[in-house]
Amino acid sequence: MSSSAHTGTIKIFFNYTQTVSSVFSIRFPWPQILLSFTSGVNITNLNFTSIFGFECEFSTSSFRGGFSSMYYLYLLVPLVLLGVGVFVYIVGRFIRIFLVTNKKHNVHYLQRFTSWNLLNDFLRFELFALLLCYFPVARLIMSSFNCEMDPVTNIKYMEAAPYVPCNLLPAGEWLSVLPASVVLLVVYVVSFPTALLVLLIRNRASLTATNSRIREVVGFVYLPYKDNMYWFEFLIMLRSLLLSIFISLLPQSSSIRNFLLPVCIFVFLMLQVKLRPYRDDLDNRLEELSLSAIMMTFAAGMSFQAYSAASSSSSPNIGLNDDQLQDILSTGWLVLLLNVFVLFMFVLRVLVTFIRAPVLVKLFQKIKETLTKTQQRPDGAKN
Repeated sequence: MSSSAHTGTIKIFFNYTQTVSSVFSIRFPWPQILLSFTSGVNITNLNFTSIFGFECEFSTSSFRGGFSSMYYLYLLVPLVLLGVGVFVYIVGRFIRIFLVTNKKHNVHYLQRFTSWNLLNDFLRFELFALLLCYFPVARLIMSSFNCEMDPVTNIKYMEAAPYVPCNLLPAGEWLSVLPASVVLLVVYVVSFPTALLVLLIRNRASLTATNSRIREVVGFVYLPYKDNMYWFEFLIMLRSLLLSIFISLLPQSSSIRNFLLPVCIFVFLMLQVKLRPYRDDLDNRLEELSLSAIMMTFAAGMSFQAYSAASSSSSPNIGLNDDQLQDILSTGWLVLLLNVFVLFMFVLRVLVTFIRAPVLVKLFQKIKETLTKTQQRPDGAKN
């Protein structure tokens, strides 16, 4: 199985875990079992503060620069990945210089090392990291523009951080992150997918060439898809952008969000079923299963909200009765089992890929040949 199939599965996995954990971040009255589940997959959304248990330290007004500190902490992840790539590239250059200066004693290693194109690998690593970070960074940027009016004080506060007022004067935390959000919105959120699409269209004639540099550097973008679907990654990034707008930019109380988000997921699910863009049919099935699970998870969240609203309007002092609590708990367990099943299918996919690896195939063949020869030897030879 080619590396393109590996990258296709990795991207589907990240898209699923990032999106489903973002759906759980919507303020529906989720059962505790689902909130416990989402804390485990939040790492793909760069949400390290909640995983390591110090999110509350950043999200209180007593912590100076709470939201801005958390904001820049999240943005550090792509920069750290960039730093790792630069470090590996510099170390590789020094090793190559050392081998060249000691050529007589390192002929074998020099031949192997010179075949490694450091610059191409560095560019590929950085572009792949930017691709995987696209959705969480887009969500973070969109959340910085989402402000809601407090009916009591008539002051707008950030919905992601209700203790941060959205005022220009006096300058506060919101103003400290606003310039960075505007720059990243233009340079990264909008320009990055557009640049990838233009690059693929302009070089579409050489995309299938075996030794082309475009294939070596950005092959992970289009190789998981069929030849006529080389542009499909742009559609995936467009979906991520739309979902980040619906989840983080639109107010939590907005009814239009509850309409647009499932419609968006349904439209892209239908496109996936119609086009089946991935080369590997297992990836097509994983994508369809993932989108279906995300849509059903959101539908369950809306049902929890409907239960809570109906209970508040009918008997505000009593709350949910036993039957309603049982229905919510049952639905919560069904949603949990559905998402656990999706994760299990990803694990199964990895195992299938691992078992099909050429090294293991040769090993299994060698073991089979050895067992066959052992069984065919005469009894006297065994003694």
